[in-house]
Amino acid sequence: TINARDTELPTGTFTVNMTTGKTWTAESDVEWMTIEPSSGGHGDIITVSFDKTKLVEGMNKGMVIVSEVGSTRQRAGLVNVTFVIPPPPKFTVLPVSLTYTIRHDDPPGPTAGVRITGDTPQSWTAEASHDWIVLGSTSGNVPATLVVTFDRSKLAAGLNQGTITVRDGEGYHEKTVTVKITYIPEGGSEPDYRVYFPLIYIIGQ
Repeated sequence: TINARDTELPTGTFTVNMTTGKTWTAESDVEWMTIEPSSGGHGDIITVSFDKTKLVEGMNKGMVIVSEVGSTRQRAGLVNVTFVIPPPPKFTVLPVSLTYTIRHDDPPGPTAGVRITGDTPQSWTAEASHDWIVLGSTSGNVPATLVVTFDRSKLAAGLNQGTITVRDGEGYHEKTVTVKITYIPEGGSEPDYRVYFPLIYIIGQ
């Protein structure tokens, strides 16, 4: 059995027994299986290896066909490989957004924490879309808390928008954290959050 996530694949062997002095050639009848060597003599061993990128999910059947040189005699060794494709590992990144207002004279901060969880063992990488988003780390293993701070010297006055992209190490998931920072420089004014509703008159009969 071969798992799609396996990094080291199993191998198999066949020993060729024939009359001493005779030689043989061998071939695989499927593209997902290779053999080494492809020729030899009595008592030699054929090693079989597999390419999981060419396997299909479920049972895969192939044969190693050995032919005696100088005759029409052939023998075949059957190879059965079960290929398993497990579901993608769980991978969660929370919160999905970070929103802050920073004034030029505020104390250092704020500091945000992005929690990265999933099936273990599993690694992750992270990158920011803008240099004013400062990541405490760009890689690690789950579970982890990614510390995020903001460089106010690189913020523009008003609303600054960016993203943090977090990917799992196996390439199954890509999560995006939206970042919105409203920066109020010296002499700047607070954003107007007032909401105006239309005035509606109802005239009855």
